[in-house]
Amino acid sequence: MSISIGFVGLLVLFYPNLISENHTINIYEILAILLATTSFALALLLLSKSCFHDNPIIVSRNILMASTIQLCFLLAIFRPSYASIHSSFFALTSLLYLGIFCAGIVYFLYASLIKLAGPVFTSFTNYLVPLFGVIFGILINHDPSNITVWISLIIILSAVSLNYITKH
Repeated sequence: MSISIGFVGLLVLFYPNLISENHTINIYEILAILLATTSFALALLLLSKSCFHDNPIIVSRNILMASTIQLCFLLAIFRPSYASIHSSFFALTSLLYLGIFCAGIVYFLYASLIKLAGPVFTSFTNYLVPLFGVIFGILINHDPSNITVWISLIIILSAVSLNYITKH
């Protein structure tokens, strides 16, 4: 129930971007959101199966290795031009930092959270990402907000609260 409420909150948040100028709903964008959430749910279920048996470090290593292999295939298919890319020591160390800290440690923490709290609770941590992203965007970047944004944030918070209340 709470997962459905959270999904409705996300649809309300993205609703202004889903309608066109003539006020018709683009079904392809809604299907893309549904496909993304289904893929995310399947990934969480697969991760939860491996997280209970393996060490979270091994799970995060496997995720990053599988992602690297997929990117190598895409690199071979699309063959981008590197003529305009100028790398420096700073750029390479920044890339290494992003790979180790922003991906490696986060996936380790993510796998640990799945092992500790389960996939349903872990999925709710991702509902908080747009919530805080929108709030920080409004407060720091002075992004515009409207009533739809605030209604969607209340719905998302209600879903997270409902999940917490039903577990405790």
